[in-house]
Amino acid sequence: MLRYRPGFTLTEIVVSTSILSLMALLSIEAFASYSKNEALSGNLYMIASTLRDARSKTLSSVGGSQYGVHIDSDKFILFQGSVFSPLSQTNKEYRLSPFIRATSTVPTLVFQRVTGSVASPGVITLYGASDAQLKKNITIQGTGVVSTD
Repeated sequence: MLRYRPGFTLTEIVVSTSILSLMALLSIEAFASYSKNEALSGNLYMIASTLRDARSKTLSSVGGSQYGVHIDSDKFILFQGSVFSPLSQTNKEYRLSPFIRATSTVPTLVFQRVTGSVASPGVITLYGASDAQLKKNITIQGTGVVSTD
């Protein structure tokens, strides 16, 4: 005669562990994707804000100088003057998230005094370091107006 014993069978434990593992895996993947999207948006905002700041400083003649932004693949630099010098003490360097890379049609943008325009308009593209599908653009028009998509 078999007696009833309270507890779980090995099959029940394996099935429930498998389901929990699958749910955890899906949650981690969703969080990683969300995290990369947020990093992209945050970096997009930082670069656009820095470009607008450089234009504003140029238009208001802060320090009697022009300002510009230099774009590298893993950082961008706010600088003072009409030419970018990597050794200048007035440069402010900002690092991009490790998940994000940048490319630009015009690596150095300098805003012109009085008008706030740029000599060469361009597009800065931010993309995922490991996911090329993750991509957003910043457009700098000839007038110096900065827009994002």
